[in-house]
Amino acid sequence: MYLHNKNNMRHFCITNKKKQKTSIFIFGQWVFWPIVVIVLLVIIFILPAYWSVINFDQL
Repeated sequence: MYLHNKNNMRHFCITNKKKQKTSIFIFGQWVFWPIVVIVLLVIIFILPAYWSVINFDQL
């Protein structure tokens, strides 16, 4: 009985940890994707301007 209970507790802990990880993962994605989009937009908009400034200076 005691061993069975111990296994149940362990199983419950594992399932609980998995749930926490998935919620953190989803939250991480919600934070992660807007940052990626912003960084990509910054690279797309700033890099061409930056390169044109460098090339203009060299001319």
